[in-house]
Amino acid sequence: MSESIPRHSTRPDARLTRRSLVAAAGVLAAVGPVAASKALAFSSSKAPKFNWTGGENCQTKCALCFLRGTRLLTPDGEVAIEALKIGDVVTTHGGETRAVRWIGRIEISRAEGWDRDVLPVRISKDALGRGVPQRDLYVSRAHMLYLNGVLVPVADLINGATIAIVSPDVETLQYFHIELGSHDVVVAEGAPCESLLATPTSLKAFDNHTEYEAFCGHLPPLDARPYAPIAAYNGGRGELKSRLRSALAPVVDIRRPLDVVRDNIEARALLSKAA
Repeated sequence: MSESIPRHSTRPDARLTRRSLVAAAGVLAAVGPVAASKALAFSSSKAPKFNWTGGENCQTKCALCFLRGTRLLTPDGEVAIEALKIGDVVTTHGGETRAVRWIGRIEISRAEGWDRDVLPVRISKDALGRGVPQRDLYVSRAHMLYLNGVLVPVADLINGATIAIVSPDVETLQYFHIELGSHDVVVAEGAPCESLLATPTSLKAFDNHTEYEAFCGHLPPLDARPYAPIAAYNGGRGELKSRLRSALAPVVDIRRPLDVVRDNIEARALLSKAA
């Protein structure tokens, strides 16, 4: 089994504080002073609120899935997602086997215009841990990874180095996603990634969304439950709070799961750069 991100990082030190303050300054410049003042008025005693909406708030066409060529683990080995068919079986992160109930497809041509909501994010080999992923993994910003017991949107882990937005040298981006009957975690290029959390709204992102009811016999429920709690920034103010918690960590560690996951990934990226 590949090494996963440790649940707790090494003891926070001044390097984490410096890195977090630099990042916080960048967020502050983006969100503005009014939003920042609201973000500063937070209490460490408040429980995190999980309110990730995936790509449901996109103003243009969105991508919610795996880029063509991504290999998913099955009982017969790894299979490219575009080669999977309804009824095929995949292996989950927990070691179970589940049948593919539906496959969503999205195609976006360069002529339609590519913005950050549709361009893929490259998660470099070993970005999450040794052998995780085993090869570069390409997913959408809205896709979620299962890390340390929570689901984390890839968009909240982008660091410009080991996890970065890329523009492939192709004329059409092709994305695919699989629905298993309920939300689960599959293994893509050796990394734990979510299956499709199907809701009436999320289905609309797919070019073939009208096929869903024909294959499944009904539309998905409005209140589909995620596999695990979702840990997301939910905007610039949320990221600013997160960075400030990390900056304080060497003095008092009140970081939340997303903070720890991100800090570990960024520390790993710096070590990789220095090697």
